[in-house]
Amino acid sequence: TAVGAYVARDEVTNILLPGKESSDLTTLGESSLAGVVRVRRDVGANSTLGARVTAREGDGYSNRVVGLDGLLRLAKADSITFQVLRSATEYPDEIRTEFGQPDGTLTDLGAVLRYEHQSRDWWWKAEASSVGREYRADSGFVPQVDVRQGTLGLQRTWWGAKDAWRSRTQWGGDWNYSTDQDGELIENEFESWANFNGPMQSYVEIDVGWRERVYEGERFDMAFQHVYGEIRPSGALWLGVAASFGDQL
Repeated sequence: TAVGAYVARDEVTNILLPGKESSDLTTLGESSLAGVVRVRRDVGANSTLGARVTAREGDGYSNRVVGLDGLLRLAKADSITFQVLRSATEYPDEIRTEFGQPDGTLTDLGAVLRYEHQSRDWWWKAEASSVGREYRADSGFVPQVDVRQGTLGLQRTWWGAKDAWRSRTQWGGDWNYSTDQDGELIENEFESWANFNGPMQSYVEIDVGWRERVYEGERFDMAFQHVYGEIRPSGALWLGVAASFGDQL
């Protein structure tokens, strides 16, 4: 069993106000007291269960988060991780008025569930997450709320022979689909990549993808490509190049 905790006093209190498409940053002109307590318990040989509490308090302002999390090792290469958090936040009147925050106490949930397989030749994962519209985590960093996301990813690895010019080659891809809590599309993205490691510690990666994104009610279709390469011809010389092409919102 492991237990960790800290308490800190800040003379200046910075507050992140997250939204679905953008976030604001403001400063509360007074000090605040923050504390975190974390407990983790080993279960079996390779699994864990944990709990945490965070609190941040000021004059007319508070943010508290409580939650449970776990890592369940199903086999040597397969695992399930999860986290469920609940937040409660109160803002002073000047912040509610200036940034249009709701009155009263804001309460909401954040959760993630992930299955992952990682072996010598194969990697894949499936993940689902949800962050409520009024969820806040001021002791951490959560810049986007009101979002639900699903992700599927797959990658294959080929290993070169002992004296081959390439030591490793990988090909993979993933698909991300996200909406807000009402089911309206935020982003639909597919991405694929290929890379290899070669002589003189060389590495080359090519990444291509397409995404459909909605911003302020308008849909945008975007394609993108990234190319990266590096090589170390000697212990004193390293060369690298990177280039990106495509559409940017």
